[in-house]
Amino acid sequence: MTGSQTSNPASRGGAPLLSRPSCVTTDPPGNEFVPRYANSNERGLATIMHLSGFAGALGPGPLSIIIPLVIWLSRRDDSPFLDDHGKEVLNFQISLWIWLAIAVLISILLMLVLVGFLLIFVLPALIGLVGSILMIVGAVKAYSGEYFRYPMTIRFLS
Repeated sequence: MTGSQTSNPASRGGAPLLSRPSCVTTDPPGNEFVPRYANSNERGLATIMHLSGFAGALGPGPLSIIIPLVIWLSRRDDSPFLDDHGKEVLNFQISLWIWLAIAVLISILLMLVLVGFLLIFVLPALIGLVGSILMIVGAVKAYSGEYFRYPMTIRFLS
């Protein structure tokens, strides 16, 4: 290759190659490449939103929804990173409450055949354990500047 030629395919009429620096956040699933850096403040707030679910377990339950809702509403227009994480956390927390309610209802119905007495403790505890693990994973991903999707989440906000 001579000095006037470059290895960029766009200079030869082809499509340019998109390469990501290692510090660029990864894409949310289904979205196109977002060349945006998440600063430490954004990463910290996103981490707090993910971990706020524990506030609902330790204190009044609605705190798990109120804390991320307040952060998301105040910062969603400033940062696409916080907008995405806020919606994801809110979707997950609302879904978690729904899954817990369904588990309790199933357990109560199964109490009629004496199986539900064991399930009334096991199902909510299992859902809470899985939810706690997923909140920690989400917080670690947010702190790393990555996008995260919770499994089994109903998408109320998109």
